[in-house]
Amino acid sequence: MRNQAEAEIMIAEKSARGKRRGWEAMMMMLRYGVECINIEVYEAKIKLDNEASKNMFTKIGFTQVSLSEVFGECTLQLLKTNDWLKWLLDETNSYRIVDYSKVNRVQ
Repeated sequence: MRNQAEAEIMIAEKSARGKRRGWEAMMMMLRYGVECINIEVYEAKIKLDNEASKNMFTKIGFTQVSLSEVFGECTLQLLKTNDWLKWLLDETNSYRIVDYSKVNRVQ
């Protein structure tokens, strides 16, 4: 069985949308998932009228696998491949994990 996770992001504040914050956050979450918890399959459930989210997930490499008129949403899926992983690593070259328990804290 493949390790699977659901990918989801919401930028609630309208003035904060369209500034790539969702893209950057999602890219970091996806990278963390593949590197730290060995996620091989991602799914995203998106409302049918949410074109911005559908476009973002499609640009990341997700493809639609199902559509539910009843729930008014579609399911997109991404399978981790070597080519996609190389692309993700290139896109997130500034990514790093910091162990905050070892960071000097201001007292």
